[in-house]
Amino acid sequence: KIKIKKMDNEIRRVNSFQQFENSNKLDKQSFFSYDLVTRFIVQKTQQIKQRREILVQKLNNEPFLRKIDIFAFAFGVFGILLTEAVVLKAPQYMWFYYTIVTIILLTARFFMYHKAKFHYFMLDFCYFNQIILLLYIFIFPSNAIFFELVFFLTHGPLAFAVVAWSNSLVFHDLDKITSVAIHLLPPLTTFCLRWFPVATFTDYGYTRVCKFDDCSISFADTIILPMSVYMMWQISYWMKTEVIDRSKIEKEKLVTSSIWLSNVRPHPFYSYLRKRGIKVRAAIILLGFQLFYTIVLLIPCKFFFEYFYLNIAWLIFCLFFCVWNGARFYFEVFAKKYAKRIVSLAAEQQQQNDKHQKHTPSSDNKTN
Repeated sequence: KIKIKKMDNEIRRVNSFQQFENSNKLDKQSFFSYDLVTRFIVQKTQQIKQRREILVQKLNNEPFLRKIDIFAFAFGVFGILLTEAVVLKAPQYMWFYYTIVTIILLTARFFMYHKAKFHYFMLDFCYFNQIILLLYIFIFPSNAIFFELVFFLTHGPLAFAVVAWSNSLVFHDLDKITSVAIHLLPPLTTFCLRWFPVATFTDYGYTRVCKFDDCSISFADTIILPMSVYMMWQISYWMKTEVIDRSKIEKEKLVTSSIWLSNVRPHPFYSYLRKRGIKVRAAIILLGFQLFYTIVLLIPCKFFFEYFYLNIAWLIFCLFFCVWNGARFYFEVFAKKYAKRIVSLAAEQQQQNDKHQKHTPSSDNKTN
């Protein structure tokens, strides 16, 4: 892009020089070698334009392996190995690892999404969960009730979002890796905090994760407070996207979750209602669907909180779903693109061979 910008500036300078020559009131014949200069200007301009077209074509055509893809693949594989090492060897420091990774990924995502006009996605509930988890780690580590809230929200609706949004573990795609991280790292972090208490700077000496010594909770604990916080977020989100910034979103053609689920990738239930002739705003469908599965998924969190192996089983299921989707992508999507690329390269090579044979004298002509 920098090279293209420099070429555009160079073309403008050459054109401005040519315009000066054409607009000069002196007799053009009095200029020494005027025709030679003019031909040089035209030739130079054509060369720059040709080089620019080649660069634009390379920039617009999707490369087979981009450097960012290579970096993302290496980062993703290394991240998986490092996460495994922290969880198995030093689970008491998982909160620190989560903090560093989350800050890096969310900062990169903000700039990427803002450029693509997707930054309103970062008002979604999954990003809200990142905030409350960081609040517990750094501000309320001794508040057991706050930890239960974070544990239930991260193990319930946030972890299930892996299934709802079909997250896939695709190592060479930084956006997909980030989506997996923001949905799975928080429940993995609260898992480590729950079963492997960590020494902190609080008065208690350790993070408080249980109100009672036996760490027992009721179903009311898993529903009332989490749903209250969820509704607070939902109302705020609705007011922000559907009332306060609605005109701005429409004017600047920004993308929100409701727009995505109605225009880009329609929700199955939304599509069903539209086929039936029922006109319902996509935001209402999104609100109702999230509200339903949030309530349903908060219920089993009681057992995840009280039983270690059930907690592990739930995390393994969510991770397996990501790996399964990633495998499907590589073998059903990426493999087809790879095969298409190979066929295209073979066709180009064949065309070059045919042209070469046409321009090469035949053996009979050589003999004659």
